[in-house]
Amino acid sequence: MSDVLARLSHLTLLYADDDRVLMESMVEIFREYVSHVLTATHGEDAWALYQAHRPDLVILDLAMPGCDGLEVARRICREDPNLPIALLTGHDSRENMLAAFPLRLLSFMVKPVDLETLDQFFRQAADLLARHGRYRTTFESGAVFDPVLGEIHDPAGNRHVLSRNEKKFLELLLARRGQLIDSDRICNEISRDNPEIMSCQGLRNLIHRLRRKLGKEVIVSQKDLGYLIP
Repeated sequence: MSDVLARLSHLTLLYADDDRVLMESMVEIFREYVSHVLTATHGEDAWALYQAHRPDLVILDLAMPGCDGLEVARRICREDPNLPIALLTGHDSRENMLAAFPLRLLSFMVKPVDLETLDQFFRQAADLLARHGRYRTTFESGAVFDPVLGEIHDPAGNRHVLSRNEKKFLELLLARRGQLIDSDRICNEISRDNPEIMSCQGLRNLIHRLRRKLGKEVIVSQKDLGYLIP
């Protein structure tokens, strides 16, 4: 698997389809790309799973009992317009495609879906997730940073909602992972579009708080030079 697709390996996919036989085979394929697959055979169940788990990618069958795939996609897009979503349909219908067009979905796939089409969807999804900075990061300490929700799950599994400055600090260091960034540059970046100026002491306090949530070894400091995440 390419480096692009490897970034999906720890993510969660929501897959909804009322064809249980097809679902079984599709789930096996999807698990080649992602680690977790949530399944539903009814539109309302798919919507409930989305609300409960906030998956990273979504594939919906257009025709399902109750709430169809298009309506589920509409609901999801209202809450998260940048989520990679694909619709599946049993036939290539211009009417269906026109109905889905305003949602700007990532893909509209006609069954039976070939492996090349699925692979293209996952590659496009990986690119979209990267462009919007949506990848969760799992550190060696076991802590997980979720940039979409702006929170950390510490090694013990406790959830911590991050402040604006904490989130911006992590995003800055992760965007240049492995590179040393000097303290003045970090303070300037955090202070941008912020009425409160980040001081060097304020930065040290912020890093102290983050280390308590992430683990001491996640953020490495080099005295008088700066900080990095290895």
